[in-house]
Amino acid sequence: MGGYTPALQSLFERHVNSNSRYYLLVSFLSAFIGVLVSLAVVPLVYQVCRNSSRSSDHKLLSSAISRGFSTCIIWAPTTAAIALVVQLTGSTWLAFFPLAISCGIIVGAVGFVMTVFEEKQKKKQERSCPVEDVSLRGDFDLRKLVELGAFSIVLIIGIGVISWVSGISAIIVVSVLALIYPMIWLILIKRLPVFFREFKGDYFHNRLPSIKNEMILFVGAGLLANSINYSHLGDYVPQILSYLVGHNGLLLTLVIMGSTLCLAALGVHPIATVTIFGGTIKAAAYGVSPTYLALVLAISWAMGTSISPSAANVIAVSSIVGESPLQVGIGWNGPYVILATLVLVVFLTGMRLLGVL
Repeated sequence: MGGYTPALQSLFERHVNSNSRYYLLVSFLSAFIGVLVSLAVVPLVYQVCRNSSRSSDHKLLSSAISRGFSTCIIWAPTTAAIALVVQLTGSTWLAFFPLAISCGIIVGAVGFVMTVFEEKQKKKQERSCPVEDVSLRGDFDLRKLVELGAFSIVLIIGIGVISWVSGISAIIVVSVLALIYPMIWLILIKRLPVFFREFKGDYFHNRLPSIKNEMILFVGAGLLANSINYSHLGDYVPQILSYLVGHNGLLLTLVIMGSTLCLAALGVHPIATVTIFGGTIKAAAYGVSPTYLALVLAISWAMGTSISPSAANVIAVSSIVGESPLQVGIGWNGPYVILATLVLVVFLTGMRLLGVL
């Protein structure tokens, strides 16, 4: 709509000449655009990178898109995951954000390092069968890239500033800006008539029906949290956790992340596990801060959606590459999820020991 896709395609054409660069750029685009459009990032990023011959490597393509998207799930205020975990734990987004985005950068680096290592393993094969990218024949428009970056940065900073100055929850600020900010954006780039045309046509007929499963998931999560509280079943979760971990914050982290990932691999969406943990346990009872607990839940959600065959992003990516969700989630993302989770556990533990958390 704003002419950003051709600009991104030309950027892609100019800078992709290896698997590691392909992974880095695709995963970065997934994280960056995912902040703005959430799950719609999968077809959008695929449209940008599909003309590259490296996209024929289904593992590389699916890993870059799904892992890149998972990084923004950890910290972005525009994602439903952050809205839920911040509300459940009683943390504030302003306290949560600096450490959360650090975790996002760390998991992004883990994925990139793994890709570099795999690329070295395939070096001999690539020499015998060199890969050449198909030219996209697009003009490089730096102005459009700067414009896209500026609008995105203003959105993120605006959420934080408005929340801090007004004292309004970041969740409410995001909900209001989601209605207002796109209109302002389109007015400034003179694309408002196009928006109204697409809104009346494509949005109601295609976009809205395509996210019905996600809407049901989040409504179900709210009903699940309330039913647990009213039935007092949630009283048993802290009791079990106290028996297993006592007041040890590290053990609590391992139990929450481990159980979330195991259930996610079995097909239970992380939203259910995170809702149960977040809605039934109090951070102070285990010697951790609300921000620490929010980080643990956000990481569990992000890593769980990278591995779960029932996660919408894994399903969307698997349909693009023609592979099963089990292969994309567990088969290709499994080792990454295990390594990234362990690295983040070390990071969070270090932050606690330093007194940051």
